[in-house]
Amino acid sequence: MFKHISPVYKGILLSLFGYTAFSFSDVCTKFLVSHYPIYQVITIDNTVAALFLLLISAKLGGMGDIFKKENLKIHGLRTLLNLFINVLLAYSLFHFSLAAVYTMVFTKPFFAALLALPLYGEKITGTRMLAIVLGFAGVVIAMKPGTGFDPVMILPIFIAIMAALMFVCARSLDNPSLFSLGFIPMIGISIALAPFTASSFVMPSFDHIIVFILGGICMATALVCVSLAFRTAAASAVAPFMYVEMVWALIFGLLIFNDWPDVWMLVGAFVIIASGIYLVETERRGQRSIAEI
Repeated sequence: MFKHISPVYKGILLSLFGYTAFSFSDVCTKFLVSHYPIYQVITIDNTVAALFLLLISAKLGGMGDIFKKENLKIHGLRTLLNLFINVLLAYSLFHFSLAAVYTMVFTKPFFAALLALPLYGEKITGTRMLAIVLGFAGVVIAMKPGTGFDPVMILPIFIAIMAALMFVCARSLDNPSLFSLGFIPMIGISIALAPFTASSFVMPSFDHIIVFILGGICMATALVCVSLAFRTAAASAVAPFMYVEMVWALIFGLLIFNDWPDVWMLVGAFVIIASGIYLVETERRGQRSIAEI
């Protein structure tokens, strides 16, 4: 079915499906954290996701590189970062709407661009700096200037920073399989949080067990599809479709959680998304220029 589709369109379809799956996973998390301890939700979701990846490991490059010495330290750092991301995300979704959390998380490309400067010696251009400044200006707008500052709103920004660090770390991995990229952090989180989960475990109802399973499968599917999208097509073609999550956030927020976005948040989100797309386009042109030299 997909054999006659160009790599660019395959990448776009994979990214759309992957980022949509991330949104579905976050909806499940937001629903579950209002009924169960946060650690329990994170542990079960990551365990289900890890088991799902294990079932399809043969299609994701196999398990041969899990203990590759060159990657162990980086995988350990990625696991630690992903642990903090999961906890902060669950906590943020408990307190805020999906759209509000996503608005702040969308600053990830700007932090990734800044982190690449010291870690990889990349130069900062005027256009790249403009995109970063505009992106953070969008954050200020979304935080409703003059209406009082909610310190908890900083948490999703920390998620963006850690997600950017995970992205930068992934660049240092030596030819990792899709399986190891997802399985190692997920199973690591499950093991690390298992004692906390056991100490305050609440038996889920049958209906909620289905939500747990759906959330875990969506998480694993999202990671595989997005990773594969970036391997199939150029980042400039794939990355902008991350912002489809905002569409789902608004839809799910209204239909499931009765969350009505305010004007400040929507304007801030628009500025951040526009700046992010501008940053991606700037990177694409820069790569083209380098290729032409």
